[in-house]
Amino acid sequence: MLTILGLISAVFDFIFFGLFYRISPQVLQTNWFMASIITELFFLFSIRTHFFFARAKGPSRPLLWLSAAAFGATIILPFTDFGQSIFKFTPPTSSHLIMILSIAAVYFAITEGVKLLYYRFFNYRPSAK
Repeated sequence: MLTILGLISAVFDFIFFGLFYRISPQVLQTNWFMASIITELFFLFSIRTHFFFARAKGPSRPLLWLSAAAFGATIILPFTDFGQSIFKFTPPTSSHLIMILSIAAVYFAITEGVKLLYYRFFNYRPSAK
């Protein structure tokens, strides 16, 4: 399963690169940074259970709080002086934010689907630990 998910991740990296590389290196760097963190946060909520994410036991409060903080920091950082001076980020446009979030949502849906197919195909049963 990890090989398939790695290939999916690579395809989405190429999608992000293809969308933003012609604009400017700073826009590509900023948007790729944001997309990478957001997709990994979404991925974390997909792979934490072998069930459909919405039917699984809810995540712990620390996981929710830390994920929300990481998500918020990821969105806010490019708009700050710190993000712009240290990392050379540029504030993303609203259309770029919508594209990043939309593609991340599609990424989540695909990885969730692959996970569910994998567990169904291989008849996975979690151990009783």
